[in-house]
Amino acid sequence: MNTALFELAQKHAIDGARVRKVQVALSKAAFDMHGGFGSYKGKFEALLSAHYTAAAILHDRALTLAQFDPGRYDDPKLRAFAAEKVEVRADASVDHSQAKVDIAMDDGTVLAARCEHPLGSLENPVSRAQVEQKFRLYAEGVIPQANVRASSARWTGWRNSARCAS
Repeated sequence: MNTALFELAQKHAIDGARVRKVQVALSKAAFDMHGGFGSYKGKFEALLSAHYTAAAILHDRALTLAQFDPGRYDDPKLRAFAAEKVEVRADASVDHSQAKVDIAMDDGTVLAARCEHPLGSLENPVSRAQVEQKFRLYAEGVIPQANVRASSARWTGWRNSARCAS
């Protein structure tokens, strides 16, 4: 689901204020785990909520630990969007970690995406640039910037030598 939402957010300039409805179709197992939290109570339920993650992705174009700070998930605008504009359902045509997303805009436009393999799966691996971006995001403020650069350079050297050895 997140992969499909990010795909749509990257392709289209989606303004959350102009979204009429977001429809998310998940497998029954995924729906049972994530589809029942349209009105989430606290961080744990926000982490599980397909409704909240859809709202956060469409409003922030990101889904990091920052979206799970109380100041963000308690934002009345995001809470209302998750509860009123995101509809999540089980769909027999969707297996395992697949998902379908349809976003109906106020002007009648419908944006659609289907995710066969979520980002990070064996079939849809994360790129080196994405790994580095995530490392830098979470390392910032935790370790000195010089160490971030050195770690990144070491990892690049290791990856290059591993490629040469194979």
